[in-house]
Amino acid sequence: AHGLSASSPYPSHPRPPLQRRVLDRGLSSGRTDDNIESARKRFRTYTQETMPVVEHFEESGLLRRIRAEADPDTVYARVKAAIAGDLRQIEGGSGEA
Repeated sequence: AHGLSASSPYPSHPRPPLQRRVLDRGLSSGRTDDNIESARKRFRTYTQETMPVVEHFEESGLLRRIRAEADPDTVYARVKAAIAGDLRQIEGGSGEA
């Protein structure tokens, strides 16, 4: 092990807004798979296959959820703050962001 205690930021987003984004994208993308049934299948697969990995790393302290329901600049600021907090912890600071 490398001995660092840093965690990776993980953007976490509520499902309804994500579904809306997929459906809105389908209106302009021309992709036939940007529909409600495909979106539901993608979310189901994500929940079954990806979330156990996310939860494992979160429980191990190697992942930190970042609320990603805001505009891109706000989410970016949250990710930067999480990373900065981890770096302060490594360097012996408070780790608060």
